[in-house]
Amino acid sequence: QLRLRLSKGPVKLSVDIETRGGHTACTGIATSKTEAICIPWMCTDKKEGYWTADEELFLWNEFREILTHRNCQIIGQNWLYDSQYKWRFFFCKTYPWWDTMVTHHCMLPGTPKGLDYLASLHCEHYVYWKDDGRLWKPGMGDDQQWKYNCQDCVYTFEIFESQQPAIEKDERLRSVWEFQTHKLVPMLFRAMLRGVKIDLANRAKLAIEITA
Repeated sequence: QLRLRLSKGPVKLSVDIETRGGHTACTGIATSKTEAICIPWMCTDKKEGYWTADEELFLWNEFREILTHRNCQIIGQNWLYDSQYKWRFFFCKTYPWWDTMVTHHCMLPGTPKGLDYLASLHCEHYVYWKDDGRLWKPGMGDDQQWKYNCQDCVYTFEIFESQQPAIEKDERLRSVWEFQTHKLVPMLFRAMLRGVKIDLANRAKLAIEITA
C-alpha cells in the first residue's frame, strides 16, 4: 500500500527505531498523528528473530525501497541517530525531509529538544510516556516496546504538523531551517560514517594549553 501511494506522489512518513544491544530491535512508521505500525526485528521469545530469514530479507528490501523512494518525505526526531542504523543494517543512505529536533533548535535554540519536551509543547493529548520503553531491559515485554515505538512515531508526526506553519510563514526562519536540515545534516552524516581527520600533535598541545 505504501509503495502504491509513493508511486502517485509525495508521502509523509514519521519513522523511528528502537535499538537493543547495538542492533535495530524494531522500526515504527506513522502515516498520521493517530496511525502507526511497528515492524519487529528482534523478539525475546525467538532468539533467531521475529521473522524467518526469507521473510526478514523481503521486509528489509521493502523498507529500503520505501525510505529511499523519491516521493518519501521522512519525518524524524534526531534522524542522524536513526540514519546510522539504516546504513549499517539496510545498506542505504537516508536523509530527513523534516527533523523535529533540528526544527525545534531553529525555532527555540538553547531550550530542551528531547521528544518528550517537544510533545509537551505541540501535542494536543500529551501524556508523558518516555519511561515506558526508551531503554529496554530484561523482563520488559516486546509488546510494550512495540507500543512505545508507535507512540514515538505519532508524537513526532503531530509535532511536525505543529512546527510546519511556523517555518513556512517566516522566510528568515525557513532559510535557517533549510540550511540545518538539508545541507548541514547530510554533511554531518558523512562525517559520522567516515570520521574526521585529527591533528594529534596539535590536539596534545592544545590540551596542555587549556589545562594550564
